[in-house]
Amino acid sequence: MNDLATQLHSAVVSGMFTLVASLTGALLALFGVALTAFFTSRNNNKNVFINTVTVERAKWRTEMRNTIAEFCRVCYEQLEGPTKINIPKLQELRILTKLRLNPDQKHELDAAIMVSAANVIDGLVSSQRALVISNLQILENKVQELLKQEWDKSKTEAKTGKVTKTKECGWIACKLCSLFERKRPMSN
Repeated sequence: MNDLATQLHSAVVSGMFTLVASLTGALLALFGVALTAFFTSRNNNKNVFINTVTVERAKWRTEMRNTIAEFCRVCYEQLEGPTKINIPKLQELRILTKLRLNPDQKHELDAAIMVSAANVIDGLVSSQRALVISNLQILENKVQELLKQEWDKSKTEAKTGKVTKTKECGWIACKLCSLFERKRPMSN
């Protein structure tokens, strides 16, 4: 009888050990799956965010480039021909440019672009050819600098997976950053 009790006790202990080991293994596996799902989701959210910002920056650069090229084309046409100055078209292009820039005066390139665009229009209206040409050159150079700055940010963000948030941050990127950070869980 003693052998039977020992065998029964041994079987129960062995069964309990197997049950505990199985439950521990299942819990560890579940924890591993949950952890993997969490990090995968976080990485996917980050990738979607970075891709969205990168795509929006590319669109912004293209729109900015096209708007400024059109503005300059209209200005040079005005300088070269005896046609009436197309102020509504120039104002439209100036406003489209303004709406793509950061209104904060701390953004020196953005502010310089707007001052140059206004000076160009003023120069055309007052028939000051030298003022128009010098401000068109300033405008072209400042926009070129801004586009290069934004391109460099996009390259860095694509390489590092982190959105650049600096005082020189482009208007569209800053707005996208704040929008996405409110909607997504905190991540590094």
